[in-house]
Amino acid sequence: MGIEITCGECAHKAGRPRNEEVRTKIIEAALELLEEGGYAKVTCDGIAQRAGCGKATIYRWWPNKAAVVINAFAEAVTPELPNEKLDCLRDYVTGHMHRFTKVLMGRNGRILAAVIAGAQDDEEVAEAFLAHWLKPRRAVSRRILGEYQNEG
Repeated sequence: MGIEITCGECAHKAGRPRNEEVRTKIIEAALELLEEGGYAKVTCDGIAQRAGCGKATIYRWWPNKAAVVINAFAEAVTPELPNEKLDCLRDYVTGHMHRFTKVLMGRNGRILAAVIAGAQDDEEVAEAFLAHWLKPRRAVSRRILGEYQNEG
């Protein structure tokens, strides 16, 4: 059983377009609650209350709590961990490890820990984390590492 995660630029359901300000508030509320109490304590009611919107707004844009949380996680962490080819393999590996270490030591490290902990008890979170974060990043890394190998 997979879940679809949309981000505002992807497939939309019919109806009124997303209000970007409300979407941003929902994402930030999910991150705050995740950081404060871990995945088990996050609820769509809590996200809606903190974001100042109705729960129906969340369910109109995401199918469930796991989708909101993984979408929020990906939006928060991805900019801090660009996965792109650099001039040489050494720069790629060391640069990525330095950025990842920095992420782990900050707010997004706490959020990552909460997502991983949530994935231990919730299959939807585990599937979404693998499908929408880990597997795509691994695929890009494999491609980049293959390019370095072909150059050598």
